[in-house]
Amino acid sequence: MIDGLEDIVQHRLKALEKIEENKARVARYYNKKVISKKFDKGDLVWKLILPIDSKDNRFGKWSPNWEGPYMVS
Repeated sequence: MIDGLEDIVQHRLKALEKIEENKARVARYYNKKVISKKFDKGDLVWKLILPIDSKDNRFGKWSPNWEGPYMVS
């Protein structure tokens, strides 16, 4: 009886290791396409306007999606 339980535990541990390997493989594949951005002091950047409510309703769909430019300090 105890041997059967130990076999089940070992089987579950192997399954967990397999899941972790698959997650790492997917993360590696996804992160291959990510391009890191590096900003230096004094660079000008745009800020994305995320909340929809903060946009100016007078312009409708023509309201800006970005604000700025801001200087990196």
